[in-house]
Amino acid sequence: MPIFFLNKLLAIFTSICFILLIIPIVNIGYAVTIPFLILGVILLIMSLFVDLIFERARKLDSFIS
Repeated sequence: MPIFFLNKLLAIFTSICFILLIIPIVNIGYAVTIPFLILGVILLIMSLFVDLIFERARKLDSFIS
């Protein structure tokens, strides 16, 4: 099990919660905050790919050197 596996699960769980919170927030009249929830979801999902991006950069660097 990778060391950051729980962090990735937490990011996915939080993203799902943010998406599910959209409906109650609209119902209570705070629809103005929905873009911030969507931005949070996008950032959390993109954070899951940071390790992959750095790994590809390391491979590219070793290929060039």
